[in-house]
Amino acid sequence: MKTIGICGPSCSGKTTIAQALAKELDANSLSLDNFYILGTQKIYVKHNGEKLRTFERPELYDGNRLAIVVNELQKNGRSKFKAMLDFKKKEYQEIELVKKDFLILEGLHLFQYEQLNKLIEHKFYIDLPSEIMLERRAERMGRNHSDLTFLKIGPQEWEKYGLKQKDVPDVVILDGKEDLNTLSLKLLVSLLK
Repeated sequence: MKTIGICGPSCSGKTTIAQALAKELDANSLSLDNFYILGTQKIYVKHNGEKLRTFERPELYDGNRLAIVVNELQKNGRSKFKAMLDFKKKEYQEIELVKKDFLILEGLHLFQYEQLNKLIEHKFYIDLPSEIMLERRAERMGRNHSDLTFLKIGPQEWEKYGLKQKDVPDVVILDGKEDLNTLSLKLLVSLLK
């Protein structure tokens, strides 16, 4: 099983590309968002006199549990685990995956967890300037209150906690300003090399 990791800031196209790639390769796909830690301590950031809750920190996600799932798939050919599939419901659901030739992982802080990082054979980072990230996030506005908060603190949180993943050894940098079809194609071509 080849494990592919796609990382990048919010609205860079990680999920869309991972889903398209999973379909093209008949692969399993998991998001780090599925491993959000329920009941974790809420983290607040001060911004212009306001206390705003952030969801942009690596300690809010259980990358080590995701690493266990990847390991089980590699060694046992299957993994049964609990994942959060719907943030609105705020509950875990039982999932079982059977090993396929490819496993695609995507997430905001995917390369920040040492054990998980060791298991990812092909690493892709989608680079996206803050201005474009904010434009795309503004287009998603109205879905929930966290989008408003993100517009205020998201880029600063990413620069402080996420941007360093761009420098992970062996990572292939993709230009997030390109359309998603082009990015998907470049990712596929890179895998075939």
